[in-house]
Amino acid sequence: MENFKTVLKQKGLKSTAQRVLMLKSIEEEGHADIDMLRLKMSKVAPSISLNTIYLNLEQLAKEGVISKVSLNDQKNVYEIRKATHAHLVCKVCGQIDDKDMDDKLLSAMKESAKGIAFEPSFVAVNIYGICAKCASHQTNKEKR
Repeated sequence: MENFKTVLKQKGLKSTAQRVLMLKSIEEEGHADIDMLRLKMSKVAPSISLNTIYLNLEQLAKEGVISKVSLNDQKNVYEIRKATHAHLVCKVCGQIDDKDMDDKLLSAMKESAKGIAFEPSFVAVNIYGICAKCASHQTNKEKR
């Protein structure tokens, strides 16, 4: 928790109990949407409002403490900011797993963007498919 206080201070943000709780909750979940955060945070801070959570999420994303992950047909989720990686998103259960990106692939993507006079500042990759758990459930259903 002390680490979150340090990060907030480095970004010039107040280290409020709500922000620290929010960051801890996001870290525990890996990827959290606003409703999940509200449910989790309300156990510790019952009076916290969705508006307060939303405003803090936007501020923390703007300052680069967290990242907003936009997914097809799903609510945005938030994660603690980390090195560029891909999100493996299951189309069946919605599970999101992080996968480190190969440096060569990342460089190729950035070079491709430069080829059209575009200077990338951030790369986000979402790969949609079916996770192993859901795939095994489908295989089991087919065998019946």
